[in-house]
Amino acid sequence: MVQNKENITEIIMKPFAECLCAIGKDWYHIQFEVHFTPVEYYPDYMTVAKYISDNISGKEMNIETAVDTLGKMLKTAYNPSLLTVKGIVDKVVTHFPVEVIKTY
Repeated sequence: MVQNKENITEIIMKPFAECLCAIGKDWYHIQFEVHFTPVEYYPDYMTVAKYISDNISGKEMNIETAVDTLGKMLKTAYNPSLLTVKGIVDKVVTHFPVEVIKTY
């Protein structure tokens, strides 16, 4: 957690993960796009990367669950004034490209 001494107004993070789809039973790449409006603190990006590696990447979950999992952690840990988490799956064998967005 980093104190927002600089009064940063928005941070855009673009982490990624590899998941096994709980519905289609096929591995897929999810590109996240996180819009984070900090108040007092913003995340240490290495901490976010480790959270994704430990709790999302390599797990069996659909894109909706992956978006929700990352969003809940960021909202709970850092309490931003606005948070939007988008998950993009565009290279998958079993269906067309999908974008899932959740705003907190």
